[in-house]
Amino acid sequence: MKKNNKGFSLIEIVVVLAIMGVIAAFLTPMLFNYMSDSKLRRAQSDVQNIAAAINRFNTDTGVYPVYTDKPLQKAKASVKVLVTNGNDAEATGFTTWNETWSTNSYLQSHLEKGLIKDGVSYSEAVQNPNKWAGPYMTDFKADSWGNRYYVSTEGFTPGSSKAAFVLSAGPNGAIDTVLSQESGTSSAFAVGGDDIAYRIK
Repeated sequence: MKKNNKGFSLIEIVVVLAIMGVIAAFLTPMLFNYMSDSKLRRAQSDVQNIAAAINRFNTDTGVYPVYTDKPLQKAKASVKVLVTNGNDAEATGFTTWNETWSTNSYLQSHLEKGLIKDGVSYSEAVQNPNKWAGPYMTDFKADSWGNRYYVSTEGFTPGSSKAAFVLSAGPNGAIDTVLSQESGTSSAFAVGGDDIAYRIK
C-alpha cells in the first residue's frame, strides 16, 4: 500500500517566512511606538495625580508638605524638593537640582504617613480647624523609566513668587527643566527637553 506523504516544499516554506518577515517589519515599529506612548501617558497621568494629592493635603492641613520640624514656620520651608521612589535622574546641566539632593524629603512621609519628621505628625503640628486627613497617596512608584518624580517646592513657601510643579525627567532620564522658575503667568513656566511636568501653582 502506497503512502501519500504530503508536506511543505522548500519554496512554500520560504514564501511563508518571507510573509512573516514583512508582517514583523510592519508591526514592530507600531509596537514600539505603542509602548513608548503608553509610558508617556502613564507619566503624564502620574504627575497630575501627585499634584492633586498635594493640593488635597493643602486643603486639609492648611500648609504644603515642605516642613520638617515642629512648630511649623509657615514663612520658612525646610524642604526644597519632594521625591518618590526610584533612581535619581541626571541633572548635570542643572546643578541647582543636584544641590537639592541632600535636602530632599520623601512624599510618602507627608502624604501617606502624615509625618513631618522623626515621628512628629501633622496632627500634632497643625491647629484646628485644619487636620491631616490622609492618606492622600499610597503608590510612590518611580516614573516609566525607573527614575523619581520630583516636586519643586519653592513656590509653596508663603509669599514666594516661584512656581511649584511636579516633574518626570522623561525618556532620556535627564532633567532639562530649570528648578527655580518665576510663577508669573502660565506662559512664564517653561518645561525643558523631553521632561514631563505639571504645574501645581
